[in-house]
This record gives sequence, structure tokens and C-alpha cells, in this order.
Amino acid sequence: MYIAAAAGDSGKSKLSMEYLMQSVLLVIIVVIMFVIMLVWSKWSKKRRRK
Repeated sequence: MYIAAAAGDSGKSKLSMEYLMQSVLLVIIVVIMFVIMLVWSKWSKKRRRK
């Protein structure tokens, strides 16, 4: 990270963009997992009632 930052502004901006993309991707994955867990819990509860 430090080497890329020392290379110049172009390298720094590229690194920040990659980090931003990784962060967004991680958030999306967490949200999807949370939604799947909610849907699964609701579906399993409905299934048990029958």
C-alpha cells in the first residue's frame, strides 16, 4: 500500500478506487446474506406451522 502511494497520485487514486470497490462488494455480500437469512427464517417458520 505504501509503495503504491509513493508511486504518485495516479497510483494512489487507483488504489483508493480498488479499495472502494472491495468495500462496496463486501457490503453487498453482507446485505444479500442478511436478506437470505431473513427469508429462510420466515420460510422455515411457515413450513413448521403446516
